[in-house]
Amino acid sequence: MNRNNDEWWAALATGEKLFLRSLMRMIQGAKRSQVREVARAARKWESGLGCFIKVRLKAEGGKASNFKPQASGKLQNPNSKTPER
Repeated sequence: MNRNNDEWWAALATGEKLFLRSLMRMIQGAKRSQVREVARAARKWESGLGCFIKVRLKAEGGKASNFKPQASGKLQNPNSKTPER
């Protein structure tokens, strides 16, 4: 990786890194599924999600600043129309 590729990852909070690593491990596990359709879908999701995450975080300077945690632990987009509870 070159320096620019490493900067977006280094700028992430530890919790964000842990979440992304867990997500990708889950998808990698699904790729080994004995159900052919699950394994095929997981391969597609892995490349699509990996690309989306990198592009999104690089564009935001490595921060998921558009989302704020709720008391329930879920992330909420402040631009969404759904009211908070």
